[in-house]
Amino acid sequence: MSEKLREFLIEIGLAVNSRCRLGFTSETSLSTEVKTSPSDIIYQIDVEAEEVIIQMMEDRAADFGGILLLAEGIGDNDTSVYPTGLAVEEAQTKIICDPIDGSRGLMYGKRPAFFLAAAGPVNSKKLSDLDVSVMVELPIPKQGEWDVLSAIRNSGFRAERYNETGNQGVVNLSPSENVSIEGGFFSMAKFCYPGKGFISEIEEELLDSVFEARDKEYLPVFEDQYISSGGQLYELICGHDCFVGDFRASMYDLFKKQGLSKGQICHPYDMAGLLVAKEVGVHVTDIQGNEFDALLNTTDEVDWFGYANAEIRQQIEKPLLSILESKDLI
Repeated sequence: MSEKLREFLIEIGLAVNSRCRLGFTSETSLSTEVKTSPSDIIYQIDVEAEEVIIQMMEDRAADFGGILLLAEGIGDNDTSVYPTGLAVEEAQTKIICDPIDGSRGLMYGKRPAFFLAAAGPVNSKKLSDLDVSVMVELPIPKQGEWDVLSAIRNSGFRAERYNETGNQGVVNLSPSENVSIEGGFFSMAKFCYPGKGFISEIEEELLDSVFEARDKEYLPVFEDQYISSGGQLYELICGHDCFVGDFRASMYDLFKKQGLSKGQICHPYDMAGLLVAKEVGVHVTDIQGNEFDALLNTTDEVDWFGYANAEIRQQIEKPLLSILESKDLI
């Protein structure tokens, strides 16, 4: 059943991919704001993806004993059951999905987004209970190839590359083998206001701590913000980034106590690609250094840190957690 689920989720992701690429050639603006869900703003590009997902769920859900879907923007409070008319208690499979993670970058043609989904038994409560995970790259208009990443728990990781003519075969992707962040890409998620300055201060303090014995005239550590949790995981999976950190949830909790406003935050569906990252060897933790996990819903606010390998984690985790504790974030 896990292999069948993997192929189904990939089919959905590729269908969303096709719909988005077709949308770029239409006269409808994909960046039109359509509605607000309990978890995010929904744009026309998201609606295009939702239509594809709903139809495929209706057509195929019976193959999986009925599906309980948790997806941003779909159903009442982001929850729906397929086939239509099936009682919630009768569904046998649960899927959590982000139809398009990184809508803004994609709809403006800046950077690929991702279709993210994970699936398992309907009684699954957390991401760690799910057995299958899929990440399908949604390319910008001028991009001619896209990757499809997938994993089945304890069965490894698969990466395939597609273009307009179909599957081009397996592609070898692996996390960075660098033993230090020096010379690599390192970033803290600070693409949303407010809190950019606060995050930058923590970032500077961490780098000062890691490199305190070094000449600060030239320390080659670079940043490349990807406005998508799926995109951030992808950059770790394929060896581009050494570290990515996102502690906006805890930061905004602190801001709330101080009477300050909050901004956008990472949710469990944004981390639907977690199993893919874990199966390829990326270390993903929560803000306290424990293995990352999250309840299966679309509203919880989560923090996560991704380390390309054990050596990178050993280099920066201890000073990072110490600094976060000193800022009353943990």
